[in-house]
Amino acid sequence: MILVKISINDIPSNYWERVKYTLTEIGSRVSIRFILSADEDAIRYTPYRDRESYRDCDYFFDKRCYEKPNPSTSSTTNLPSFSESPQDSDFIGYCFFHLMLFGEYYVENHAKNQDGNFLSKDLPEFKKEHAKVAHVDEKCAEIAKRLSIREEKQFFDPNYSFGFCLTHDTDQINLCNPREIAYNFVKYALRRDSGFLNKAKDGLKDFIQKKDSWDLFRSWQLAKLEISPSPSCFYLSCISSAKPTVNDVRSHIFNSQVNLDAIKFLSDQGHEFGFHPCINAKFSQKEFSLSKKLIQDRLGVNLFGVRHHYWSLDWRSPYKTYRKQVNAGFRYDASMAWKDIEGFRSGTCMPYKTFDTFRNRCLDHYILPTAIMDGHLLPSTIDLPNEIALTAESRFKNILNQVKRYKGILVVDWHTECLKYSYHGKNNLNFIQGLIQKYINSAESLQSTPWEFIQRYHDHRKSYKVA
Repeated sequence: MILVKISINDIPSNYWERVKYTLTEIGSRVSIRFILSADEDAIRYTPYRDRESYRDCDYFFDKRCYEKPNPSTSSTTNLPSFSESPQDSDFIGYCFFHLMLFGEYYVENHAKNQDGNFLSKDLPEFKKEHAKVAHVDEKCAEIAKRLSIREEKQFFDPNYSFGFCLTHDTDQINLCNPREIAYNFVKYALRRDSGFLNKAKDGLKDFIQKKDSWDLFRSWQLAKLEISPSPSCFYLSCISSAKPTVNDVRSHIFNSQVNLDAIKFLSDQGHEFGFHPCINAKFSQKEFSLSKKLIQDRLGVNLFGVRHHYWSLDWRSPYKTYRKQVNAGFRYDASMAWKDIEGFRSGTCMPYKTFDTFRNRCLDHYILPTAIMDGHLLPSTIDLPNEIALTAESRFKNILNQVKRYKGILVVDWHTECLKYSYHGKNNLNFIQGLIQKYINSAESLQSTPWEFIQRYHDHRKSYKVA
């Protein structure tokens, strides 16, 4: 750990909490402990770059990096300068700006859905060029280099160069639930996707025969012995009080037949279970609190994390969703991902503390960014053309190389339904399995659950906290 004295006395005090938060997150990435100091030899973080006292080692403060853009006036003409020069650009504020997703306020409102989410094609150019780049981690490395500090190992065990975290969104719990059968018929009628028709037919057959041939967790119990024995996380769907939308599943952990023995086996093997809330959950505190209790009571496991179905937290004001998670007892969220492409939505491949920009303080909660979803790389077609497979492998390697470079965590979202060839592509399972076996070496990567990584980062971050 390197100690660096920095003065923020020139900055208005209403920005101090945001600055201290940012310095903590930067420091935890490049092993720098920033210490607030008024000493003459301290680096100054100051808005007064035109004064004679401004030195080459000082950092320019631009308040626009710390202020939420006004949607009604968000023109890129008022965008903070993001040049390569620390004299013209706020390197430190850059990190806060992107971790808080302030750049997304420059997406046109007509391009956003009701959640505030959007497709990558609608990003403004300054965001689009960085969508698949861990540019916040890159900026942290530039800060360390400018301070003549060699980037050091981060919070992982020194024997590993990066982390790998395999997660599974569990949407439909089984197919023979009458609501799920009707739902799949409706989805087929709306989308003309034969996968939904096949699900509806098989579900109806199981319902008539009073069996559950789907038995998803038994299938994963067996698959884990072959595919990836390292611990992973299953995010479980449950709708306890919120009104479901057309894109929400109808069979979930509390209204369907579930193989509890298989779940217990997976839990005993070190796999984590989390909550996969419905689309409207973000509007209801009760949905988070009650669903957490119902799942924990039924399965006998503790839930620490959340990943939203369809990534559907409140993207216009994410802190509102995170508050509800915290109030329900959740400790992290893994929904930070692009809707349609792989990449780094908040510019980092590392966890980071959640900051409530309305109340101007940190929450007891972390964000674990997800870089790749199966649907980002692969179409849900029965056959996987070779040219698509080659392109997907190249895109996977691009993300992995950045994670390795910045010693971060590659979080992959692989839906549980991928095990069922007849619905989601007969080659997709083998393809994803092949990528993991080819590129994720257990001797090189620390492989664990989201909650384990969050705990590691929490302990690591405490050493770099700027008070």
